[in-house]
Amino acid sequence: MTSLKRPVKKPKRAAAKASLPLRLQDTQALFQDAILNGSAGILDMLCDNSKTTRDTLFGVYRNAYAGRLAEILANDFEDLAAYMGEDAFEGAAYAYIAANPSHAPNARWYSNRFPAFLRGFPETCARAQLADLADLEVALADAFDAADAPPTGPRSGNGLRSRPRPL
Repeated sequence: MTSLKRPVKKPKRAAAKASLPLRLQDTQALFQDAILNGSAGILDMLCDNSKTTRDTLFGVYRNAYAGRLAEILANDFEDLAAYMGEDAFEGAAYAYIAANPSHAPNARWYSNRFPAFLRGFPETCARAQLADLADLEVALADAFDAADAPPTGPRSGNGLRSRPRPL
């Protein structure tokens, strides 16, 4: 009596390839896309835990990112935030964040378009002084980061002369 064995099916190459782990660069790109654009591709790689869902867990990262950008805006526009009040400033900041995801690796430049945003934002456009104050704060930050101007005065070698004035 001969025994018949069923042949073992080998997995198809495409299925085996799909199960390979992503490269770190690809995982990071999915993570970034989910945070910046709200895509859900990364969620397939995450697991729910016994207390909550993967959507809630990943929401921590999404909220932390927006919270950090709001913190940057509050630091860059301290006087504006004080003038507007915490709730009004926070509302404008989160609206700006939703409309202007960061594309620069340096947080210093993220807030430069905030004054123009305020001019068009329905909650603030009727109060021109808000955008003007924001412009002033951007100008101060730009002046702080600008290259030093050449020295002036009698010893600078630039030809300027000063005369003493009586007190």
